[in-house]
Amino acid sequence: MMQTKTQDTCLSVQDVRLEATLLTSLHEQGIDFFRGTTEEDALRLPAGAPLRLLICELDSEGRGLPALLAIRHQFPDTNICVCSNTIPDNVLISLIDAGFDYFLDNDADAIDIQVMLAILEETRRPELAAKIIEARRGWYSMTIPATLDSIGRLRPFFIRLLRNNCPVPEMIPNIGTVVDELFANALEWGITQSRQFIRLSMLFAMKRTIIKIEDGGEGFDVEETLAELTSLDFDSLTAKRVEAGKRPGGFGLRLVQELSDKVIFNKKGNGVLISFEHER
Repeated sequence: MMQTKTQDTCLSVQDVRLEATLLTSLHEQGIDFFRGTTEEDALRLPAGAPLRLLICELDSEGRGLPALLAIRHQFPDTNICVCSNTIPDNVLISLIDAGFDYFLDNDADAIDIQVMLAILEETRRPELAAKIIEARRGWYSMTIPATLDSIGRLRPFFIRLLRNNCPVPEMIPNIGTVVDELFANALEWGITQSRQFIRLSMLFAMKRTIIKIEDGGEGFDVEETLAELTSLDFDSLTAKRVEAGKRPGGFGLRLVQELSDKVIFNKKGNGVLISFEHER
């Protein structure tokens, strides 16, 4: 029986290499923590215990999922990072929909852990969790609160979905970069009100991976913006945007075009579909 302690971080990981890396990172960051034998040890803590962060492990078949879901229910305000080596899509989707906060591969290095600790430093806000809209084999759609914090928490789940489904691993960094740019674009230019959401949809097919991103913003003039990007250099585009009362920018969309095989904006400019071909 684990005793209740004053530390607000609990570490429960069985993978020896990952545990050693986590221990080193927690010590370097000056984070006081206690160690549990299994994730079920957290369930023995009293409800409402001052648990800010829980780092726990899930086996490759997802057999510990019921315990994790019980932990999420018992500690709705606790940041929970789930570590795993391999994890099936259905379990990953369940973790997203239940409001888990971060996914960490068992081969994570010190930099990965530092990023996780930085993102989960703030107190969790349950109302800012992503929610699954649809989930079928090869097709996933979810809503993400339009905040940098929410997007940072979801990104490792998204990358794991890509690793599970994209047949060309070399493409995953490019896909991740494109989605990052489009999220940033939606946050900077499209989202003007609080409590708005970005909808992310992913289709994994034999010959291509298709990503669709939609926001609730007013959009932009697609034809004019893309024409500027293709016809002006950096200095000219910056000068024109400043003259029009806009902040410098726009080259993220050019990068999206360069890294993707096809980019299609809707007429309003608040939705975009990106295709990455597996066979060229």
